[in-house]
Amino acid sequence: MRIIYAVPTDLRATGGHVQHVLGLCRHATKLNIELELLCIDSPNNPEFKDFKPTYLNVGEGGPLKRIRNFCHLALQEIAKRPRPDWIYFRPFPMDYFFFTRHLISKKYRYAYELNTLWAEELRSQGKPLKAILYPWLEAKSIKKASALLPVTEEIAQNAYKMSSVRVPYLVAGNGIEIPSLPSMSKDELRVKWKLPKDNYLIVMAGFTRPWHGYEKLLEALPQLPSDCMVVLIGSENQQFTDEVKGLAQKLGVLNRIHVMGWLSHHDVNEVVYACDLGVSPLALEKKRMKEAQSLKVRHYLAMGLPVLIAGGESRDILNSGYSVQIQETTSRSIQRGIVEMKGQVIKSEDVREYASKNLSWENIASRTFEFLAKL
Repeated sequence: MRIIYAVPTDLRATGGHVQHVLGLCRHATKLNIELELLCIDSPNNPEFKDFKPTYLNVGEGGPLKRIRNFCHLALQEIAKRPRPDWIYFRPFPMDYFFFTRHLISKKYRYAYELNTLWAEELRSQGKPLKAILYPWLEAKSIKKASALLPVTEEIAQNAYKMSSVRVPYLVAGNGIEIPSLPSMSKDELRVKWKLPKDNYLIVMAGFTRPWHGYEKLLEALPQLPSDCMVVLIGSENQQFTDEVKGLAQKLGVLNRIHVMGWLSHHDVNEVVYACDLGVSPLALEKKRMKEAQSLKVRHYLAMGLPVLIAGGESRDILNSGYSVQIQETTSRSIQRGIVEMKGQVIKSEDVREYASKNLSWENIASRTFEFLAKL
């Protein structure tokens, strides 16, 4: 099976999107998939042992101009190649106008990966006009797609509502590169990071994102056993830290929180590994979403932590035995969920083994390519 993966992105960028791209590409060869990645050229393009991307020089200019140039060059590259079985991409601004309609005219089969409720996310960012235009164009792309890869069932149903066309779909998993464990023990790491040795540590990494809802976690803390402590990783600056501590003081739990600033990936791994329970985003309603596949959740599991899940998640995590799901995010529901998980005896190595077998990129890539091959 031949796939051309088109991504108007600089691979030096961080975040879930690029990790998803790299995860699929790195494992395609292992699965006997002939995959070519088309992406944006940059001054210091990363090199990979597993695959060789085709970098396209899109020139200077604003984001929309660079996307337009990328699409023009990508279509030229696609035309030069033997006809692929699939063109694979996810929505980007004006994709129908710049890219998809040309694929349709040439009768290419394409798989469309849907990773958010775009209209709601744009509205939450204060972009009402884009919240109308981009999803309207997205619906045109969905109608002519040969396959959809939404990251949640909620997004799959939204795609049908937008397009009125039932396109074959697979709920696409988010994977993770299973990280190595820190060289120090949990106790040693707690000493290093000034965390109490005997407390039950509840961690929320990247907590400043509005939809992480750290406020809800702090509001539940007074109702939790006194040995429970919240560790928040990723404060933007001292002013934000002071605001968080001000809320904690108002709630009477200032001595039960530990706020940390931005940390490197290595240091985040150490702090998370030193903790006992990870917490998923608690305020998805701010993105008007009920379900999510949070990379943070997968990271917690990969580091050996069970997780508290708010709202919907993928079945593999909800049925893992290493999570507890709450449907409401009231302080009482959060308290009950944490107490339930705290009462369970869970071995860190068992959680990591589960993550390795079910959440690794090799597993996710295998499921994705098998679905496309059957179509």
